[in-house]
Amino acid sequence: MIQSVLRASLASAATLMLTACSAATDVEEQQPSQAEFSAEDKRVAQALSIGRNVERADATPQYEAMLCHLALEAIGERLENTDLLTSEQIAVFEKAKAIYQNRAGVGLTTEEREKTRSDVEAAYPETKDRARFAMGCLRDLT
Repeated sequence: MIQSVLRASLASAATLMLTACSAATDVEEQQPSQAEFSAEDKRVAQALSIGRNVERADATPQYEAMLCHLALEAIGERLENTDLLTSEQIAVFEKAKAIYQNRAGVGLTTEEREKTRSDVEAAYPETKDRARFAMGCLRDLT
């Protein structure tokens, strides 16, 4: 027992000495600053991001909600055909889709809501393009 305590003490002392003898660098010096990333780097990172935000500057809350509804629909169809989710998880997932479906229609007529859906479908014609937003939409509900 004394030997294990002695070993631990020596190991701690050795670590402390190595740390004290090493070159002093701040964590900030080791981390790249945000200014070091070019606009192109940021664009590429945004394109690769899962759950990224809507790219349109003029997107209304209804547009964003419709995109989330369609994004959840896109992945929901695939998830429901697997045994990956429990019945409770499926019910919660359906509730999330309903929340976004309701938000998509707030303050809009039926025609305006259908136009918003058409606009989202035109902007993101591929199911996989819509599905990329699903994680961000679910994260926003938490």
